[in-house]
Amino acid sequence: MLVSDDAPPVLLDFGAARRVISDRNQTLTAILKPSYAPIEQYAESTAMRQGPWTDFYALGATLHYLITGKAPAQATARAIGDEQPRLAGSGQGGVPDLLLQVCDWMLAPKPQERPRNAAELRAALTGQLPVSVFARIQGLELSVVDCGLAEMVAPHDRLIRRKIAHGTRNSRVGLAMSVDQAHAAIRAGMEIGDTLRGNLVAVAGIGVGAHESAALVLSRLTDTPVRELIVSGPGMNPELLNHLMSIVQAAQAKHRDVTDPVEVLAAFGGFEVAVMVGVLLVAASKRHLIMVDGMSACAALLVASRIATPATDYCVFCRSHSHRGLDQALNLFRASALLELGMESTDGTGAALAWPLVKCAAALLTEVAEGEDPGPSRPSGVTTQAADFGSTENDATQH
Repeated sequence: MLVSDDAPPVLLDFGAARRVISDRNQTLTAILKPSYAPIEQYAESTAMRQGPWTDFYALGATLHYLITGKAPAQATARAIGDEQPRLAGSGQGGVPDLLLQVCDWMLAPKPQERPRNAAELRAALTGQLPVSVFARIQGLELSVVDCGLAEMVAPHDRLIRRKIAHGTRNSRVGLAMSVDQAHAAIRAGMEIGDTLRGNLVAVAGIGVGAHESAALVLSRLTDTPVRELIVSGPGMNPELLNHLMSIVQAAQAKHRDVTDPVEVLAAFGGFEVAVMVGVLLVAASKRHLIMVDGMSACAALLVASRIATPATDYCVFCRSHSHRGLDQALNLFRASALLELGMESTDGTGAALAWPLVKCAAALLTEVAEGEDPGPSRPSGVTTQAADFGSTENDATQH
């Protein structure tokens, strides 16, 4: 780090790989600082790409040293068994806990679990992710449920801890979760649903692999070709599509004889879908309004409706992105989203934006006179509760 009297400090070296060029056949020489270099800089594989997340690891390691006076453990050792203590909640005097959480995020051993770009990092640092901002300004109470994240998450007043396991398993090899775990997740969702305030719940699922596992559940229970649920649109990269199809078709083949709704859920995952099933069952039993946002929420609703058919009677549908597979998922319920805004955002964002429309519908029923009789009609006033559910296949977190 270069520090001068008349200029801002400059971080000169993140320990990034450098190409020493002397001729065209020169091999790549990696110059690493062991405690500051992430695992992908040790790998000689095109499958483990470097990117902004690589530099974020080095930045997180630098912050770790500045905060604690110690460098973090080497990435090669953490790849075998991660015993690196988390900074969040460790009581580092004078350092905001949000900064400690973000530092832990940047130091995640797996590349896919770190911030993907500077915009995502800024959003986390400022608490300005769209779904959280929209929920706050709409007066919705937002809760995030940890039901299967692969890592521990720092305590937060909006976090509900109901971890069933540290991520689901590879459904191409065996069950994503055991049937007992599926039932445990549904029970956890029912317990959460029973404690939520208000008479409305908005549900959305987030996490790595959540869309694909939900697509597998929907495909098996409705005989819909899984390709129709996987294809994001006409501009989808063919190589990415072929890769995803090879994965989901292998999972389908492994569990070709599974048809029971809960067993299908256990075969393909994920935990967020199972927990939402429980929330939806309780909400429907209480005749509460349900806002369903995204593929994972649609999969949860389908499983819930196979357990208790009337669950769909209390639902309205929302969307937060233009994925073509979601069009097909909504068609399975003969439904369309309340708002079609062409967004590309996290599931749950569309529900927060559609909430004023729901309030207007409630006001139409409660405040507009019917015929000659002044005063409110049915139903009574609507109060609010929103929930997001995070899970992974192997896995990441949502902040």
